[in-house]
Amino acid sequence: MTQKGCVFLSLLWGAILAGCHHAPSIDVLGSFFPAWMLCAMLGVLLSVVMHVIFLKTKVVDHIPFRPLIYILMAGAFTFTIWLSWFAN
Repeated sequence: MTQKGCVFLSLLWGAILAGCHHAPSIDVLGSFFPAWMLCAMLGVLLSVVMHVIFLKTKVVDHIPFRPLIYILMAGAFTFTIWLSWFAN
């Protein structure tokens, strides 16, 4: 690899990794967990709760592409929790 290629690659990796200086973590019973893991678990839990609510209200019969909808719902809950707790 040429010197210009190495310089370009170094600058590229520096630009990509520039946002990795802060990794929020949460203390759970003395052990630190990544914050994204907690947000993902809460997002999946909230989508399961919504599924139960949909079953009770019989809305689930009108939902097309159920697996996709529940995956997207879990993602939306996860990102909403992340933004509400860790937004700068």
